[in-house]
Amino acid sequence: MNKLVHAWRSIAIPALLVAFLPATALAADAAADHVFMNRGDIKWADAPPSLPKGAKIAVLYGDPSKNGPFCLRLMTPAGYKISANWHSQAEALTVISGTFYLGNGDKLQTAGARALKVGGFHYLPA
Repeated sequence: MNKLVHAWRSIAIPALLVAFLPATALAADAAADHVFMNRGDIKWADAPPSLPKGAKIAVLYGDPSKNGPFCLRLMTPAGYKISANWHSQAEALTVISGTFYLGNGDKLQTAGARALKVGGFHYLPA
């Protein structure tokens, strides 16, 4: 069975999609000293059009369109695939539910993809 067909539902990504997100109402107040958020406080919106349809995004802290720290979550339907891409900032991923498969290279390939399961973590330099 194709590993990328497995579901991954929601991941916290402190540096994903920097180039994709416009400065919108999604951005949380980066000047706040503390951020406290429970599941019901999270505001979800459609992911930017640069991603395949079906994903939702929530910015928990900061502004991904600007330099500086931020944290966001990405929620996807089962079988969701993101094309090969690169990031100008470091990226840290935490899998909240489901399984997220990561690969290396210039195109989407399932061979050699590594599975990150619930609680899994991945750090990738810029």
